[in-house]
Amino acid sequence: MQVEIATPEGVLFSGEADSVTAPGIIGEMGILNDHAPLIAGLLEGKVRVNQKEIETKAGFLKVSDNRIIIITEGAK
Repeated sequence: MQVEIATPEGVLFSGEADSVTAPGIIGEMGILNDHAPLIAGLLEGKVRVNQKEIETKAGFLKVSDNRIIIITEGAK
């Protein structure tokens, strides 16, 4: 699936992934291919794309048609 992580400064990550784990406001969530459509709030924490960890601030996550878009206030 295609993953994009964007901040106000621009796109931090864009690429393919087999799995994504993110710190949702109601708990950690894991997303795999063919996940149902979803929009969720995110807390500050670590987003894992495959084996890569990206520290993010609060934001939002959208899943649709094997594409994940994460919009966050900042990341490193």
